[in-house]
Amino acid sequence: MDKPALESLGRYIDLLLDVICVVSSNGEFAYVSKGSEIVFGYRPDEMIGRQMINYVHPDDRERTLNAARDIMSGHHKINFQNRYIHKQGHVVHVLWSARWSEADQRRVAVARDITKQYQAEQRQQLLLEISQAAHEARNVTALNQSVQKLLANYPDQTMDNDLESFIARHIDTLQERQALLNRLQNLAHTDVLTQLPNRAAFYTTFQQAVEHAHQKRQALALLYLDLDNFKAVNDQHGHKSGDRVLLQAARLIRQAVRSTDTVARIGGDEFVVLLEYLEHPNDAAAVAKKIIAAFDNQSGDELLNQVKPSIGIAIWPRHGADLDDLLQVADTAMYEAKHHETESFIMASTSPPIHKA
Repeated sequence: MDKPALESLGRYIDLLLDVICVVSSNGEFAYVSKGSEIVFGYRPDEMIGRQMINYVHPDDRERTLNAARDIMSGHHKINFQNRYIHKQGHVVHVLWSARWSEADQRRVAVARDITKQYQAEQRQQLLLEISQAAHEARNVTALNQSVQKLLANYPDQTMDNDLESFIARHIDTLQERQALLNRLQNLAHTDVLTQLPNRAAFYTTFQQAVEHAHQKRQALALLYLDLDNFKAVNDQHGHKSGDRVLLQAARLIRQAVRSTDTVARIGGDEFVVLLEYLEHPNDAAAVAKKIIAAFDNQSGDELLNQVKPSIGIAIWPRHGADLDDLLQVADTAMYEAKHHETESFIMASTSPPIHKA
């Protein structure tokens, strides 16, 4: 090709947005097209005669030199990616295709700036991993910690408005999901009417109380309550009135015990009270008296005056090692009290029943 043709070809090459590079066997740029100003920020005269490797990102230099040796041994490279440092200091992601000219003892390569494409792919991957983290996170704190770790893994990504909005949406979704789970858990462990713990929740509380009592070598007391005459009130005045009586009964029982005690509704008009931190097992009788007195002394609800509690008391571990045994013993004692002429509560024992308060 004659000189005018070469000059014309050079002008066409300089119009390309990609960079055409020729690198000598000793690693110096022998030719760089004007696309270098677009991709690297350097004019061709600022690169020609200088070591190619000096423009490469320090973390990518070793594998870039390895690739160069492969090319010089006759293995051409297609779609090799590495990073360069732009003249203005930021990182440029570059896609190379190169081969070795044995006749000229030079590498000939075409470089394309794929920074925007790379960042878009990284952003997509980051968003995917944030979504996965949000799905797995148990709470907002855990999600924020995961997001911070992910951002550290993607240094090219900046916290812009779009990313902030994306994270905020996932936080909102996580909070909504957590609130729903809390509501479901609450429904699973709470009596809908009285908002007291239900049977399932009471089983869990009892197991925890037993472990603590075992460590402290303390006794536990289980009070089993049934509301006498409730069925008649419910049948005569309707379920709505019956529900109101149950709510008032739950309130009276709750107010008669300590904050450390557990009151639960386990069905119908049946309630249980778990007494912890007892100095003496017989202290349970004093609590039973307080509950009965609370019903006797209330005057705000006429229908509530028509029901009275019968209470059976069982002591752990005296009357049973597990909750089922204690419930059965306390239930039996409660029925004894229900059918007793004078007693409102009975301690499960072979001894005579405790005198009515």
